[in-house]
Amino acid sequence: MLIIVEWHSNLFMRIFYIDHYDSFSFNLIDWIYSLDSQLEVKRIAFDCPSLEVDFLEKPGPIFLSPGPNSPAEAYTSCRLAKKYISIVPIFGICLGHQILGHLAGFSISPSSTPEHGVVRNIKLQPCSFLYPIATAMTGKNTLYTGVYNSLTLTGEPDNSCWKITATSYTNEIQLIENFSNPLAPAIGMQFHPESFLTTSSSIIKDGVWSILHQFASQQHACSSTNWINPSVAGQAHN
Repeated sequence: MLIIVEWHSNLFMRIFYIDHYDSFSFNLIDWIYSLDSQLEVKRIAFDCPSLEVDFLEKPGPIFLSPGPNSPAEAYTSCRLAKKYISIVPIFGICLGHQILGHLAGFSISPSSTPEHGVVRNIKLQPCSFLYPIATAMTGKNTLYTGVYNSLTLTGEPDNSCWKITATSYTNEIQLIENFSNPLAPAIGMQFHPESFLTTSSSIIKDGVWSILHQFASQQHACSSTNWINPSVAGQAHN
């Protein structure tokens, strides 16, 4: 079970923000920086020709940004995420969530209730990484989140490692998680944690930071730097 950790761990860590040219990107980058002063965020455009080369220099946790269109138009992001699932923590927001869902085997469909700039109450399942934090802080398994989407995940994942861990009042999928490697999970959020409409942001921050903290601590303990050796990572993945 994840625990709520104190801020400012003094473990330096670089976050890779894969940007799909979304208007919320800089707000989300600010939200990531607010997790801890020791974080560095490296923004890379998803269509940058050197995306994978830049990442391989010093692999670290990935945030897949929101954006227009669908996973079909974000091929390089899909390829990067597929390669590093269970090797580094990956967080997908909105389009990023749909990219992870696509890799997990879900279908991408028009939402039955397309909503932009509204608060959506979502219900957490007990298996969610946010469930123990939400219930400890509020006594409830509900999050209040800002949403801005017209597409949604439907169906079931192909891989049993993926779990649907939160749904909306219309039963649309809002959160998916893959904890096959507890130190490097992949988590998709249909909602925007950085939005001012997301009044449950502090719960999400605690959950995300607890994952980043555990990953950085493990990397720090294994080497003199906080980075994974790409050759070792590739062997582990294969």
